[in-house]
Amino acid sequence: AVDSVMWGRWLWPEFEVLWFNTGENKSSEWGTSPPLWYFYSALPRALLGAVPLAVLGVLLERRARGPAVIGIAYVGLYSFLPHKELRFLFPALPLLNVTAAAGAARCLRMKGAFSAPLARLAIFGLAVATLIAMGVMATASAANYPGGVALAGLHAAEPAEPPLRVHIGNLAATTGVSRFLQAHSAWKYSKEEH
Repeated sequence: AVDSVMWGRWLWPEFEVLWFNTGENKSSEWGTSPPLWYFYSALPRALLGAVPLAVLGVLLERRARGPAVIGIAYVGLYSFLPHKELRFLFPALPLLNVTAAAGAARCLRMKGAFSAPLARLAIFGLAVATLIAMGVMATASAANYPGGVALAGLHAAEPAEPPLRVHIGNLAATTGVSRFLQAHSAWKYSKEEH
């Protein structure tokens, strides 16, 4: 109901997105990626150390195959759309993490003087590697917003008075410029295209 009020017409937001992306196939206006991008880039970066555990979960734990199949099928269907973003995979990630947890649990139940400590060490190593990778990616991501850096630089270079009119183009808006960075209340910030 709130969305309908804000947009000034009756709508169901999820259907609007579905129709825009599939029926009208307009999402490609925002960029495209190769069909397998989710599998070779997005999923490995989102799951990190859970990837080998998910594979083990599928191979060793029959109950984990259902969630894995559903998650992979979801990703496969989304791979047909030309425009791809990691956020589109968020509904599938818990299913794949459950599969990875099943693989980890299976490893932790291993017996033997050699295999049990090795499995624990491998899981610990995956957790440490995941934490390190997350730190590296978070640091890189923080520097990956040139639009935000540019707007902050503009605020540092120009005084608040006299008021300026600042146009925010689509590239700036998708690379870090947001309402949180609109530091001068007297300035007019606009995303309107003429």
